[in-house]
Amino acid sequence: MVSLIDLKTVEFEPGFGGKMNFYVSAVDDLLRGKNDQPTSK
Repeated sequence: MVSLIDLKTVEFEPGFGGKMNFYVSAVDDLLRGKNDQPTSK
């Protein structure tokens, strides 16, 4: 199991969601095995 955490110390900006989506997609592409379920978004 992999946990992906991105902590920010500033006010929320709309671009943060897009970056997190990119990180989640990268984890799915690089680390997910064929028997693993897709990462929740």
